[in-house]
Amino acid sequence: MPKALTREELQARTREQILTAAQVVFLTRGYNATTMGQIAAEAGRSHGSIYSNFAGKEELCLEVLRIHFEQVLADLSHAVLAMRGVDAKLAATREQWRRLLEQSEWISLAADFVMATRNNPEQEQANRATIDMFTAGLQALLYAQAATEDIVVDDPALVEQAIAALVATGVGLAVGQALGAVPREVATNAFIENLNVWIQRTEIRRS
Repeated sequence: MPKALTREELQARTREQILTAAQVVFLTRGYNATTMGQIAAEAGRSHGSIYSNFAGKEELCLEVLRIHFEQVLADLSHAVLAMRGVDAKLAATREQWRRLLEQSEWISLAADFVMATRNNPEQEQANRATIDMFTAGLQALLYAQAATEDIVVDDPALVEQAIAALVATGVGLAVGQALGAVPREVATNAFIENLNVWIQRTEIRRS
């Protein structure tokens, strides 16, 4: 006889089913057109089951986005760290960035979510935490790009400026590409060229 699942295991399974269903509905309908009822129907769960795991649509969508983009950052980090030398790391970054730009539905969902919740004080802190996650990921990327044996990055203020520029450029290019305003190849090249400029600027001294 198979072992019966514990209460915690059943709750974790239910939560996973809800997140999987939410991802399908959000990506199909977009944030604004999605309802909790649609997610409950897709998951085969009751409204009560949904709300016992998530406070509302905002929290559920944010969790879907967080899980996805954490994996995007992890894939980028692993790809970059596996390479040796700045040129190889830039090539790996280009490939991961190109793959991200192919996910137009995810980029559109993230943009819709941010715009829909930007005036919600209760959501502001969670949104800030997500932005901080991207900032930390880009900072790690910048250091990894410059991390060859003879390059030292030692100007925190300049790194902070670089991260702000890369976040703004990356978000603008990704959204522009998702909307069809910027060709994918242009968005790819522009971000990599911008990243390369900041790598060169933050390579403050060579040992």
